[in-house]
Amino acid sequence: MKIFEILSLILLPLSGVFLIGLQETWAWGLLMLGLFFLIFTRRDFRRNIFLIYLSLAILGLSDISTDTSVSHMTLLGIPMIAAVVVPYWISRYVFKDYALNFKGLQKVNHEMKYTLILIGVTVLSYFLIPFYFQATGAHENWMVEPEIGSMIRLFIGTNAMGTWDEFFFINGVFVLLLRFIPFWWANLIQATLFSAFLYELGFTDWGWVMIFIFALFQGSIFYKTGSLAYVIRMHLSIDLVLYLAIVHFKHPVFFDIFLT
Repeated sequence: MKIFEILSLILLPLSGVFLIGLQETWAWGLLMLGLFFLIFTRRDFRRNIFLIYLSLAILGLSDISTDTSVSHMTLLGIPMIAAVVVPYWISRYVFKDYALNFKGLQKVNHEMKYTLILIGVTVLSYFLIPFYFQATGAHENWMVEPEIGSMIRLFIGTNAMGTWDEFFFINGVFVLLLRFIPFWWANLIQATLFSAFLYELGFTDWGWVMIFIFALFQGSIFYKTGSLAYVIRMHLSIDLVLYLAIVHFKHPVFFDIFLT
């Protein structure tokens, strides 16, 4: 692999960590430098990696937070959708390339095996997420008012975000990287970007370690099964636990009502 391709791949996760995860304005320089290095790479590499940089730039302009107001969810939802749709449109209709697609929505083989994995991961999250919140107080990063409308918006936002994560990081970033570099390197880069985004979204303190491991696991499962539907289902199962944990820690009175 040529030196400029290596440099552009190194700057890709660095841009994500500092621009999106840590919200450092100077990190735009990293992103622009990565784009500059792409000029000196082969055409197919340049076109595909450019799409990832473009998505990061769109996300870098977004106001990423856990605010569940309708206005903020709309303002955040528009660039998030654009970060998936715009690269897809450019790849298919400008580059005439079909790397980005949604064929991974089929079911997995060995259904029983992966059902057991799904159950195991969900049970693990049931113990891990509350422990994480109790140890770090990170549940305070989520904004939810003690009224039903806010609860519903949090539920919708949590599930929409989980689905988007898999479409963007797994079915987008990971798939494009796999065209040019070995599995583990592609998986490490997508997991770095995955955890950087969710760090800014609320998983602060050592939460990024938990997310990084989860993202590696999701990449591995997708690589083995080719099923986007399965990794989305797993993510949403964990997000249900996350949602209940947030509500419990923020407003435990809601659970007291149902348990008494």
